[in-house]
Amino acid sequence: MAQALDLDENAVHSLLLAVPIGAVGGLAAQPALAVCGAPAALGWLREVLDLLSEEMCELGLPAAGLASRLRLYIAPAYACFLLAPALHQGQSTRHVPVPLEGGQQCTKCGKLYYNAVAFLVGQLNQVLADQAAALATDEEGPDLLPLLQLQLVLQRQLRLCLHQLHLWLASRSQLLLASWQTSAYFLLTMADLPRCLRLLDSLQSAPPLDLVRSPMPELQEAVRERADSDRRLDHLCQLLQGCQTASLSSVSEACRSTALASLDRLMPGKLYWRRPAMAASQPSDYVRQYIDDVLEEVLRAVCQLGGSLQLTVGGLVVKVACHSWMEYIIQHNIKFSVAGARQLGA
Repeated sequence: MAQALDLDENAVHSLLLAVPIGAVGGLAAQPALAVCGAPAALGWLREVLDLLSEEMCELGLPAAGLASRLRLYIAPAYACFLLAPALHQGQSTRHVPVPLEGGQQCTKCGKLYYNAVAFLVGQLNQVLADQAAALATDEEGPDLLPLLQLQLVLQRQLRLCLHQLHLWLASRSQLLLASWQTSAYFLLTMADLPRCLRLLDSLQSAPPLDLVRSPMPELQEAVRERADSDRRLDHLCQLLQGCQTASLSSVSEACRSTALASLDRLMPGKLYWRRPAMAASQPSDYVRQYIDDVLEEVLRAVCQLGGSLQLTVGGLVVKVACHSWMEYIIQHNIKFSVAGARQLGA
């Protein structure tokens, strides 16, 4: 009996990056995996391995889990290929808007993270479907073990990707709010983050393994590791959801700080408001600058968001700006003449 195939990592890497792959088993020749895109190429590769598995079985050679074992190398390698430019772009302080379908926008770095998450979620969903099929055929040992190993590797890669995404969002959003760069802030928190969360929502539930009774110690260990991996992945997903929940409250506090600082710089002194002769129909000179400092960039930024978010965010900052205005007046005990009060209303 021939020995099971020993998959060498260097040989697999050559499949990912090297010359075009020739025709196998009657299938048309395909380009290298990194050129044609991993999701499509992995689907083609799986067809090839299924044909090889059938031929190996006819020859009496062990072929169980061949496709899953090869994907153990290829899928993580391609995930790293997608994640590397996101990590590099995340160091940049420029947040270049990238157009999306429907007139929406995201950041360049956010789109790179999205591509990596989308690939890993798609691969995990395929692995989970394969696990359910293996459990349905009661072939727990030879078919299920490589699928569990592949799931653990993919989940580890996804956790790494989500951890880096969380660090980038948390640190960069704080810096953007502190300097009141709201256009970039809303792209991160209201475009990049929700797109990735929608991908995570599409992640399928893992089939239950409570009834697995295989005596293989490797399989039992993989079952235990999967339960721990699932918990750690859920924790990261909850952290990202918490970022989205906290984003509006962070905007409110930053808007208040920016508004009070702007009023402290622009607001006329007490004597200005007590003048008896004032043009009540004309707003004061400082008002236009106050609107520019606090509201204009925000309102321009939310135009790139959906309708419901425009109302939520736009209404929030206008409310906070007005409340901050009144707060400043009360704090500094500013008293108005009748004409001054009318001008304030204008």
